[in-house]
Amino acid sequence: MTVNSDAQRGGESRGAEDQIGEYRLPQSASDPAEPSTPSTPDFQQSEEMALERDAQILALIGSLDEVLFEFAPDTTILNIWAMNESLLAFPRAEMIGKTITELFGAEFACPFEEMFQRVASTGRGEYIEYSVAAGRGRVHATGRVTRMTPRSGAAATLWMLARDITEQKRAEENQRILSARILQTLDEERRHTSQFLHDTTVQNLVALKMNLGRALRLAGTVIPQLREVLAESVGLAEVSLQEVRTLSYLLFPPILDEAGLEPALRWYAKGFSSRSGIQTHADIPEDLGRFPRDVETAIFRIVQESLGNVHRHSGSLVAFIRLARSGSGVVLEIEDQGKGMAATPGAADLGASTPGIGIAGMAERVRQLGGQFSISSELGKGTTIRATLPAEAHVTAPIPERRAAASAGGGG
Repeated sequence: MTVNSDAQRGGESRGAEDQIGEYRLPQSASDPAEPSTPSTPDFQQSEEMALERDAQILALIGSLDEVLFEFAPDTTILNIWAMNESLLAFPRAEMIGKTITELFGAEFACPFEEMFQRVASTGRGEYIEYSVAAGRGRVHATGRVTRMTPRSGAAATLWMLARDITEQKRAEENQRILSARILQTLDEERRHTSQFLHDTTVQNLVALKMNLGRALRLAGTVIPQLREVLAESVGLAEVSLQEVRTLSYLLFPPILDEAGLEPALRWYAKGFSSRSGIQTHADIPEDLGRFPRDVETAIFRIVQESLGNVHRHSGSLVAFIRLARSGSGVVLEIEDQGKGMAATPGAADLGASTPGIGIAGMAERVRQLGGQFSISSELGKGTTIRATLPAEAHVTAPIPERRAAASAGGGG
């Protein structure tokens, strides 16, 4: 359950809402400012008026996915209006007159009790999100709680309009599952493409370079023009070989599978420094150990994306990579001393550029693994990306695939 304690406000209302979010119930004809003495007290008339009021409230709610609750400040349920009672955890009659604690337990009730106290004392409406087992299964809902003060001077009550968001939650979960599959597929494709480049294209370029070198030696000094062409071809083959090898290792560095994060990140930081001109420091303990494959891949990709953003957007001349175990998790930080961001991270990309998919992709990788992701930034003072990931799983042995990863010259 999550509680929004920022006292978010709803849209404009036709009701008589005052400056701080409190509603005052309109005075009906049966409740005039000056009390009148009816000629013949009629209980039936009062009951009919109450039924008419209930019908008006239900008509106002209208939607089948909304429920209106009236609470006392101690969370006792005074009334419930619902077009669809399958959204209720218990029959309506069983809920009225009971507190949230009596119905759902103290742990569930605690956020409601705290919020009700704030709304009752300040009059500012707040939102809360929760889930309960209802008649049609588990229901996810969001509710806005508002203080209601009758004009008659009676004690104020708290009203909560709850809306069923189960389908929205289900759609979000399906989207998260799809995102996880896309990221996993992307990593596997990178791995396979890297393997293919190393096993075929790189080997072909090595053979081409050797043949050109042999032809250059056989040409001797007989045809100077031919030697010049062959020498240039050897140089082009060498450049192409290095570029393809580097591309292969950037797509998926074999050293990550073979030796783990500590050497892989040091290798990448060294290569990034040489190619970008940004002095990159890697503060990683040598005894860091191994993590689950998904965790190691996620950390490496976050470092790749973050350093790429530093190079493209920040204007920083230095970058820091910090990685260490912390309890049952592992904490990653990437810091620069560049331009920073004015907007809240997530709404803008790194370095005051236009929004991109980089931050969203990093955050999604961390979320899929049950971790936490945050960005702190200030204009003119740089940006720090922080990710905390679980490290409980044990990796028994690395998976050797290719060798001589360090010869690739690092990332960039």
